[in-house]
Amino acid sequence: MKINRRLALGVVASVPAGVLLARAGVAALGDTSVPATNPLHRFVGSWHGDVTVQRTGSEAVTYRQDNRFAWVLGNRFLEERGHDTNNSSFMGIWAFDEKANKYQAHYFIAPSGDVIVLAHVWDESKQSFTGSADLPGGLRMLAEDHFLGPDAYVWTITLQDSQRATLMRTQGKERRVRP
Repeated sequence: MKINRRLALGVVASVPAGVLLARAGVAALGDTSVPATNPLHRFVGSWHGDVTVQRTGSEAVTYRQDNRFAWVLGNRFLEERGHDTNNSSFMGIWAFDEKANKYQAHYFIAPSGDVIVLAHVWDESKQSFTGSADLPGGLRMLAEDHFLGPDAYVWTITLQDSQRATLMRTQGKERRVRP
């Protein structure tokens, strides 16, 4: 009997993941609907915005950005994909980490190849996600996404050096173009 190696590898690879999910107490994949009360749900849809980058000691640079958020993988993760008029693109995956009681956002940025993992908290009273990431070389990234209403949000990313002096601030204002 001939064995399909790809199929065999896929089955073997899926077993540890299934064991880990069971150990983590993840519910069976029955109801995969996402409640509208989930703060990540505010992002779902297509957005268009203006972005301004201000590096310390340099003039500000502005570009346009289009991005889209959608639930993926059985509505367990929120995926963001976007591209900018400055010839960069990105993909982000958001999820709630129950152990840390924070939202994790993993971003992959092209063409630089940067990977950034941010830990966020949601503040209902401010309608904001605030987060941070420790980067190589002692750098720190601070991030905030603040919803102005159902169809608009502003975001800020601040890059600090090891002494917490601001090296760069990037700000965007997004408006929903499609739900």
